[in-house]
Amino acid sequence: MKRLSLWLIVFAFLGGFALSVRAQAGRVRTETRTPAEMGPFSEPLNKPPETVALPEIVDGERIYKLKEVDSRPIVTKKPAAVFIREARKRLIEGTVVLRVIFTATGEVKNPMLISGLAYGLTESAIKAAHKIKFRPAIKDGKAVSMWVRLEYTFSLY
Repeated sequence: MKRLSLWLIVFAFLGGFALSVRAQAGRVRTETRTPAEMGPFSEPLNKPPETVALPEIVDGERIYKLKEVDSRPIVTKKPAAVFIREARKRLIEGTVVLRVIFTATGEVKNPMLISGLAYGLTESAIKAAHKIKFRPAIKDGKAVSMWVRLEYTFSLY
């Protein structure tokens, strides 16, 4: 019995050591950029903290939140974002988080960057977001516009 518990301790130690070595290898970097560093999409993107209240009216139209609608929008097609070759070459991975408006007419508008990635991954996520197809949210029997949080994860594996 003592021999078995000794082996379990040794195995647990070696397993933990292997995990810490793998974590320290630093093979994958995650980079975040500010909107000023984002390139051509930096102008319309403002970076609100998650705690900032989203505007209720945008371009003269009322924008609802999830708890205010009777039924949420139903995504029928969500194209994947293109993993940019330069980002893949530099081993960049992570998640781009956006806030967008799913409009009553079926468009995706007003992307706001919550967190982004370098080497064109943020721009790729925004382009993919604009191609999303969905059925709008419903409030009182009619289609309405709604704020939606989108996440695009870029993983090398």
